Amino acid sequence: MVGSASGAVGTAIVRLAAVMGARVIAGASTGDEHWVSDCGADLVIDKHAPDYYMQVERAAPRGVDVWWDASGDDDFEKSVPLLAHGARVIVMAGMQ
Repeated sequence: MVGSASGAVGTAIVRLAAVMGARVIAGASTGDEHWVSDCGADLVIDKHAPDYYMQVERAAPRGVDVWWDASGDDDFEKSVPLLAHGARVIVMAGMQ
């Protein structure tokens, strides 16, 4: 899972994960879906949708193995329960 996947850092993460063979779920703003998909995301979810975290859960019913937050915008209270056992979380920006 790559949050904020449409920015410069997010798209680099998507490309890296895709090249490594990961199934990439990406959160992006409306209008950026095609760009993020072209970068290698298998599924792009509107990160501003009210059911964003529910969509992530449906896309990864056994949990997310890696949650990479490039912006510090992801809600940890909602994202941690979606992690698989032994998952990794990478946060690259400070939370406000």
